[in-house]
Amino acid sequence: MINISKIKDAKFFKKTIELIDVLVKNTPRFVVISTIIIIIVNLANLPTAVVKVYESVDNFVFPEKRKIKLAEEQVARFRPNINLEWYEDLLKVKPMFVNKYKSKSKITKEDSAELINVDVNCQENIYLTEYYWLKIIKSDENIVYTAVISRDKRFQPTVLVDKIGETYFTNSERELKIKYISSSKYVEYYETYYGGNPTLYQDIFIGSSASGFNYIQDIPDFFEDSPKFDNEGFLDLEKLSLENKQILDKFRKKGRYNTVGFSSGLGICIDNSNIGPNYFLTRFVNF
Repeated sequence: MINISKIKDAKFFKKTIELIDVLVKNTPRFVVISTIIIIIVNLANLPTAVVKVYESVDNFVFPEKRKIKLAEEQVARFRPNINLEWYEDLLKVKPMFVNKYKSKSKITKEDSAELINVDVNCQENIYLTEYYWLKIIKSDENIVYTAVISRDKRFQPTVLVDKIGETYFTNSERELKIKYISSSKYVEYYETYYGGNPTLYQDIFIGSSASGFNYIQDIPDFFEDSPKFDNEGFLDLEKLSLENKQILDKFRKKGRYNTVGFSSGLGICIDNSNIGPNYFLTRFVNF
């Protein structure tokens, strides 16, 4: 045991201990208990405080990292049926490209269950931000398709339930439709599935857009033997050759997507072609 009397200024130390002892004995018990609780609470919050200090230092040293995080938080707020003005106010940008067109769509005739074909006025807006493209398609009345296309390897937001740049195509079992577009200039691949309640009852599109960052590096040319397509332009998976099925399975296990989109599922104004912006519009803009 240490002999306090041998320590320098031991007398002062003893007086301090005696003073604390007197204070504790003459202080109401509830004050002592409250003080102890405050100390415990502050100790419990210490990890949170340390994390906040670390984040502040990290943001100061790596400002780009903070900008990417803010952009990811921004995208996490995207939801179906939000009006166009909300997006433009949030992003503080106007569309770089606007494409207006008419689409043949089937709607239910008034006072009847009969489906009729009508011409619908459609508009595709393409927005350029620092880390991603945003594609929005609207009809006369509603936004019918929204897609986020990552332009930066570090930018990996979650759109509804799918995380760009990190999740593989085979992340979960789904009933899929697959679109494959191949040309001499670019290749695009995407899958679409109905998400039900977790995706707010939207049709989800996940894929590799030629306009975004290429997480896959190379999309193989699966289909040299002219695969069959259904009447909506999707691959007829049952008619793929065994070799192509094996190549497709291998690709989906290692492939990560750069694009997530969601649609109301009405089929209005959506032509099932490019999941993101038209490559021939964006190829000279990606920088």
